[in-house]
Amino acid sequence: MIATTIESAKNMKLLSISFDVANSTQLKTTISEVAPSHERKNELLHQYYRYLTKIETELYIKASRAGINLKHLFLVKNIGDELWYVYQFDDEGGVPASVLELILIAGDIVGRSVSFVVSERGLTLTEEMDYERMPAIVEKRIGTAVKCFVDILDDYIDFSLDRIHTVTNELERLIQTETQSKGLQEAYTELIKNLSPSLHLGVITETGKTIKHDGIRFDPIGHDVDRFFRTAKFALPGVVTIGQRLFVLLQADHTNHEVKIRYKHSLLNYQFAYYNFIERHIAKKELKGIGYSYSVYYLLIACGDGLLRLGCREPDPLKETRRLLLRHSFLKRRLLRNYVSRISQKTAFFTPNLQKWTRL
Repeated sequence: MIATTIESAKNMKLLSISFDVANSTQLKTTISEVAPSHERKNELLHQYYRYLTKIETELYIKASRAGINLKHLFLVKNIGDELWYVYQFDDEGGVPASVLELILIAGDIVGRSVSFVVSERGLTLTEEMDYERMPAIVEKRIGTAVKCFVDILDDYIDFSLDRIHTVTNELERLIQTETQSKGLQEAYTELIKNLSPSLHLGVITETGKTIKHDGIRFDPIGHDVDRFFRTAKFALPGVVTIGQRLFVLLQADHTNHEVKIRYKHSLLNYQFAYYNFIERHIAKKELKGIGYSYSVYYLLIACGDGLLRLGCREPDPLKETRRLLLRHSFLKRRLLRNYVSRISQKTAFFTPNLQKWTRL
């Protein structure tokens, strides 16, 4: 018997969420170049992966505090510094508040940038603060920020169950071919138990002569999955990027730069939220193999702290995002200049208490 935890129901939809880190490749390359030993390289990589773990834990803790059932949130794949989740929800009668809550939580996660100090050895606090005065120490600073892309999956199929059946059947044939003793069932059971963790064959439980595979990893494939990852490449750090399918599902109305989101607060109660956004239309030729053009929408629901902090000695992970905001008048060069020169501004471009961006 093989069990899976993703339910199939008429009104069930999958919210697909990916997190990625801008400048991650450059950070890891710099670590390889600067670290003088394998031990130091591992120390620096552990610092980076602790940062990645915080992305996961923040998502789980904030989702739980918001009343979201974590049993409906599935980590499909964790490939290095890329996380891919799906969240199952019922949209009968409207999009539930949990979907908007997850988007807002993603906004909190992408709203912070981190500057990593990559040095040949561990630095004291004084050395780290006054690194410009320490020319004898080989060190570089790499700025990183989180990108998040969210969209809906409709056209997909999960072959996880078929995969388990096929793999275990072939392994059983292998046992029958190579084992001449009478203990074929025992040998097969032992093999499956030993290989299950490394080959992702689920959690094995044995009842008599029956082997049960539970906790099988949900792994969808299909057109929507391909489109999701093609369009995810256009996500920008410091903002939450959502796909066209999700935007259409959420919107009650929108103008050129503001969307009115309608969500189901309770059984018969609906609420609305307003957020600024910037649309980017992606041409068909840019989405290789998808077959049509598509749009992504940068929801301006968080204030990326690095959007105003211009680093002088490190790669800027938010440069492209800042250019987008400048081009659409959500950010003014005058404000940047005044911020850098520490001249106070009374007209902030982001109002935290309203969770809303405002043009200057």
